[in-house]
Amino acid sequence: MPKYTITFDTNALFDRRNRWQLTQAAFLALRDLETAGVVCLVLTDVVIKEATSRVIPRIALKIIECHEIHASVFGVDRLTVEQITNELLTQFNLLCERAQIVRTGDIQAKRVLELYWAQSPPFGKGKKGKEFPDAFALIALQDLARGGREVHVVSADGDWKKACSGSLKHYERLEDLLIHIQHESGEALESSLVASALRVALPDAQEDIERQVFAGADVRIYDGLHPISEDDLYIDQHSQLIRILDCRLFNLGPKRDDESRQFSAVVELELGLRLNCEVPNPDAVDSPSATPRLQIAKFVKLSRSFHVHGAFDPVDASVIFSDIFLDDELHLALKLEYQGRWKLTELSDEHTE
Repeated sequence: MPKYTITFDTNALFDRRNRWQLTQAAFLALRDLETAGVVCLVLTDVVIKEATSRVIPRIALKIIECHEIHASVFGVDRLTVEQITNELLTQFNLLCERAQIVRTGDIQAKRVLELYWAQSPPFGKGKKGKEFPDAFALIALQDLARGGREVHVVSADGDWKKACSGSLKHYERLEDLLIHIQHESGEALESSLVASALRVALPDAQEDIERQVFAGADVRIYDGLHPISEDDLYIDQHSQLIRILDCRLFNLGPKRDDESRQFSAVVELELGLRLNCEVPNPDAVDSPSATPRLQIAKFVKLSRSFHVHGAFDPVDASVIFSDIFLDDELHLALKLEYQGRWKLTELSDEHTE
């Protein structure tokens, strides 16, 4: 059984600048810990309803404002509010599929009214007098926590902090809770948070990674067993675009300094490479009207190990890179066979003589 039961309020879905959080490091680390069986995610039906009907549409409007500015400056295609809303809903629904849903429909109204008349959290003065949905959610979580089961509640709402006591443990941010789990459970859990932060940050290092992959790259095209000579081969260097497909953290060390949070890691990246080249057309020898050269376009996947050095900031679960370097150069061999057309018969990322 997972050691930690975690739930959150809808304000955990965005930060103070209204940035969507499900694609950020803390939620990625939470998913890793769920997969490892360390945590169990619980969501009340109140949170689900509020997120889908109010919070996500509001965040979509904030995102579209930034996107409109970006689209006008860079001339990219504009997205619609509906497209953004649907994407956020898809991400949230995938999160809900992993969660245990706590229903509030069977909670007696008198229990909520007792909180209301006593002005106990989540109720209070002014607008806080209308917090009936949160009151139902609170009682549902209190019932869940009975019998000694601790429920860790993430919410930036001060009234949730006041309401949590006993087996309900409050944390203002998900990052705070993950760091608490790390302190209790050891180095491995922080490694999960660092790995998630790396996955989020690596696209920002895309140009540096691409430059290193192609610096001194040895790409050879083979006609059967023999390499096509450089005079007869043209490779479009500008077409060799790298796309990061996956990231795996192999090790994390040495021991980090508690203040600077410096770390080093070996990260294996699965990269997507688009390769465009020109090769001779054998048919042109017998048929002068045939195209003398043929275009070959291929998308291939490669795995490469990078050494990464940087600093991890536990406050917002982010990393700043100080150095990224590739283990070795790229040696890519494409073996072709001509059967009326050039056909790729074998691909190797090992150096071939």
